[in-house]
Amino acid sequence: MREAGAGLALVRLPENLRVAKASDLGYSYSRLMRRVNAPFPGHSHRYLFTKDD
Repeated sequence: MREAGAGLALVRLPENLRVAKASDLGYSYSRLMRRVNAPFPGHSHRYLFTKDD
């Protein structure tokens, strides 16, 4: 998984080829953060973790 805009994308390594957006797979960035109770390491939108829905 890699940062892609305000969300995440599934990428194939070593080509770094984007396979799909995480939201296309049914997992928005905010949903994943809630599920693991932490923001994605190094993601520029970490503030969304503390944002109330």
